[in-house]
Amino acid sequence: MSYSSGLFACHEDPSLAAFTCCCFCCGTATVYATADGPGGFCPGCIGGLTGVGHVVIMACCVPKIVEDESMVMAGAKSIIPCTALCYLCQVLREINHLRETGAIQSKGLETVVGSRQQ
Repeated sequence: MSYSSGLFACHEDPSLAAFTCCCFCCGTATVYATADGPGGFCPGCIGGLTGVGHVVIMACCVPKIVEDESMVMAGAKSIIPCTALCYLCQVLREINHLRETGAIQSKGLETVVGSRQQ
């Protein structure tokens, strides 16, 4: 399974893009909690506050959510300054998409930015 939206498609969900820009550690924590990281949302948020923690969380957790993503690519997209926030937005949009289709149960995002009904 590949992503349902592109890496630079932040315009598809402007509120999520603004949220990610203002509080990226909560976005990182959502990825961490959705991938069943130990301790849930809070350790992911604290880890997301550090540059290395964010990259490690993304590299280890994203491949558990998006099957076609490798640890190397997830880490690379998370460490490159021009793609880091866009990549986090892409992963969060994918979590929303998978949650809406019933493929996964996200843990954290719906409480932070609210559930969207279309």
